[in-house]
Amino acid sequence: MKKFFPLTVIWIFAICLLTGSVKAQKDLSTASIEKIQTIEPFVATATFPAGIIKADDDLSNINIRAIRDFSKQYKHATNVQWSNHGKVITASFKENDIQNTVVYLKNGRWLHTLIRYDATHLNDEVKSLVTNTYKNFEITGVTEVHEANLVAYFINIESPKEIKVVIAHDGDVGVYKAFKKSL
Repeated sequence: MKKFFPLTVIWIFAICLLTGSVKAQKDLSTASIEKIQTIEPFVATATFPAGIIKADDDLSNINIRAIRDFSKQYKHATNVQWSNHGKVITASFKENDIQNTVVYLKNGRWLHTLIRYDATHLNDEVKSLVTNTYKNFEITGVTEVHEANLVAYFINIESPKEIKVVIAHDGDVGVYKAFKKSL
């Protein structure tokens, strides 16, 4: 079990890096949103739950399989922002102060889901595990990662002297990154 946790952490981190969801060098100042000119006939005639597709979304470069899966899994999502990042497609929406990002491969297959929230939304079992292990730390943010059959929690914690990112998975918790605060 102890050997499995580090391997799982490395695997999840590697997948997150490979998806290309972090693009620090991308120049967003030149980004523009184009109106839909033409779209696949299916998308134009399909009926999706409200909010899945907005009038100003350019879905011509979004795989229809991803749209179908998303509309089935997230029926109540509204104000969904679709983006094509080349190798992956993302659908992002916020609901009850929880930011959801669903990531699909370019062929439309689901890859993973990232759910970001504050400590008030973290389940009691995981919260207790972290607070009992890191007694002088406060939970400042959570990214819950769902991939295949796995769920892992990347949890930001802070003390007066340190900031850490810990990963909780399958009843274990370990430090992923640690930083000392400058005084």
